[in-house]
Amino acid sequence: GDSGALTLQALNEPPQMAPWLTPVGKAYRFAATEPFTRTIAFNYLQRDVPEGFEPVLRLYFLPDGGGWQPLDTRLDADENLAAARMPAQANGVYVLAASVELPQLQEGWNLLAYTIPETRTVDVALASIRDDFTAVYQYDPATETGWRIYDNWLQANAPEFAELVNDLPALAYGQSYLIYATQTVTPYLAVPGPQAAVVQGAAATSDGVAAAAAPAGPLLPAPASQVGTAPAVYYGILVASPGASVVARVGAVECGRAETRPGDDGALRYVLRVASAAQLAGCGDPGTPVEFVVDGSVAAIESWSNNRALRVDLAAGP
Repeated sequence: GDSGALTLQALNEPPQMAPWLTPVGKAYRFAATEPFTRTIAFNYLQRDVPEGFEPVLRLYFLPDGGGWQPLDTRLDADENLAAARMPAQANGVYVLAASVELPQLQEGWNLLAYTIPETRTVDVALASIRDDFTAVYQYDPATETGWRIYDNWLQANAPEFAELVNDLPALAYGQSYLIYATQTVTPYLAVPGPQAAVVQGAAATSDGVAAAAAPAGPLLPAPASQVGTAPAVYYGILVASPGASVVARVGAVECGRAETRPGDDGALRYVLRVASAAQLAGCGDPGTPVEFVVDGSVAAIESWSNNRALRVDLAAGP
């Protein structure tokens, strides 16, 4: 048998509970003095399960000094039993929880369908991959450039610019988005709260998993052929008189005009969406030089890139 002392302690509150996990019952801390490889099993009460989401119950493991990770779980819904093989280094916290697993994202551009019948801010919705993506775009033909953007770094680190640049505040049921992942990663979405039976046109259903897997209406944008059409987004401080003209040019083609706004400190800030070649012939492709023209004079030249918002401070010529 296994050697070494071991303990299993029930916890009233799981430590560092991930916001994308909904615990079902108590969590348990396991500790052993020697490597310990066994099966751990949880019985659960039906009343503790988010309605309609029993099929997505899984065991999750929080190793000491690490982050939450799913375990390969065998679920017996008839017996209200979930079991999983413990990792070789088994010390840590175990919990049975509900979460909706989305298809794995590959490094680069991906199409992400948001299938939870509850509108959430982007940072809350994508909390499980908060360090693994740069930007989210949504195709919206009602906007001037056809797209809305959420830049992840700006939101966390530069709120004074995020307020100007980020015009995609939330993810909504039945919509799809382009997301740029920095590595291969699997997103997990929190199951909806009990108050979210009908949100954004989602029909109430006794099977929440079915609802999460089958959003109502067509997804936008149409499959990933749209990836290349999103504009590049630039922002920064503009040293110029109020009302200054800021234009993006690729060769002789005008590809965008900036919006400017004074900040709380009085400094003028701008955001400039530069069209892709797929949006406007002659405009940006990855690596294409873009001229930033302030009041008729070239103030900077930068490469076109649309996988995140890029800062370029500008100043008018003498």
